[in-house]
Amino acid sequence: MKLALLAALPVSLATISACSGQTPDGTMEERPSSPEPQKDASAGTGPKADDAPKTDDAAAKVDAPKTDEAPALFGGSIERVMAKLPTKGQAAQTPWSGSTWPASTDSINHRWDDRSSPAATEKYETAFRASDVQHHVSASHGLEGGGASCLWNSMCGEDICGRRNDSTLGRCVSRRANIEPGWASAAILVPEPQHEVVENGVTFKETDIKALASMLYTKSERETVSLHCNEDESALNRDKHTRSAAKCRHTNPGTLHLLLANYLGIRKQAFVENRPFYDRVSNRPVRGYQIQEQRVVSDEEANRLVLGDASSPIPTSYAFNSGAKSFLYVKTRVAYVRESNAGEVFYSADAYTTHDEFTYILELDGKGAIIGGEWVGASKNVHADSLWLPKPVTSGHVAGISYNQVKKLVDASIANP
Repeated sequence: MKLALLAALPVSLATISACSGQTPDGTMEERPSSPEPQKDASAGTGPKADDAPKTDDAAAKVDAPKTDEAPALFGGSIERVMAKLPTKGQAAQTPWSGSTWPASTDSINHRWDDRSSPAATEKYETAFRASDVQHHVSASHGLEGGGASCLWNSMCGEDICGRRNDSTLGRCVSRRANIEPGWASAAILVPEPQHEVVENGVTFKETDIKALASMLYTKSERETVSLHCNEDESALNRDKHTRSAAKCRHTNPGTLHLLLANYLGIRKQAFVENRPFYDRVSNRPVRGYQIQEQRVVSDEEANRLVLGDASSPIPTSYAFNSGAKSFLYVKTRVAYVRESNAGEVFYSADAYTTHDEFTYILELDGKGAIIGGEWVGASKNVHADSLWLPKPVTSGHVAGISYNQVKKLVDASIANP
């Protein structure tokens, strides 16, 4: 599918930046920094705070997914009835692996091929008679946006002394600074370059084109579901059920399951997972999923699976969501694509595909629709943080790089050589 033909996604942007969570009595509060979920008159709507049943029993626990975790935030209708959801799915356009272009090597100004071969930005300036592209890239995502000058890492504290190519003098930049979200977005929405392209006598290799597309997508909008925990793993607090503290208890497994089934299973559309759920997250394009095990469980067994050894005796009534009428234990295998080194070129994403296995309880209402869930076993500690859907770039410039010119290179790279 060519870049020009990418289907437009919903136009609203869900920008989410703060963490909050449960009120002291265990019910869910609406987080003021979160967007309102899109209204959906169809039967397919995602879990929302309003889905939580009303109860006169003040002691009843209502732990449904929070407003900011409504799958409808991705846009469009969401099928929630479990019996209607596919048990596996794959993206129609498989995301490609690519470099995240660290700031410590000056992002896409890095001469990745060898020190004598021009960087993607240098080639771009020559081929399209552009100016100051290297400067704009460095200022926004590279060394010029860094801190003090340096000669070695010990001068930078927890940061790293980054250098552009053969430079002796460097700058202190964060070890984790890169354009990973740009790569993840481009990997989903831009067809993977298949061969070199010559433009005005300049040869752009596949990695050069990926680099330019990744930079172009650093400014793309996205639809976001759930919040970022932003807590160090060692500092995570746990409740009496060994679940993470309320402000870090996301993404709800009901939300994850609905988005996997609706986007990968029904729409064949990849999206991005921030993983794991504490502060050191990575953006990874999710390319597929498959349910490996699914079985009905009783209230008591659902409690036993969630609580483990945290409670004795095990309650006979479900302890987490009073609106749930039935329960499923589910084990799901999720496939995502990881980044590669700039000099690596594989045309198959399989070489960079990694899998997670998630175990969880799904909570269903009286009509068999998913209204929430709880993580089980190891998945309490390793699961998705937030999920987001990138929106296509269709015009404009980023760091002096033109959408139209990158599109020209992409189209030529996927055409017959």
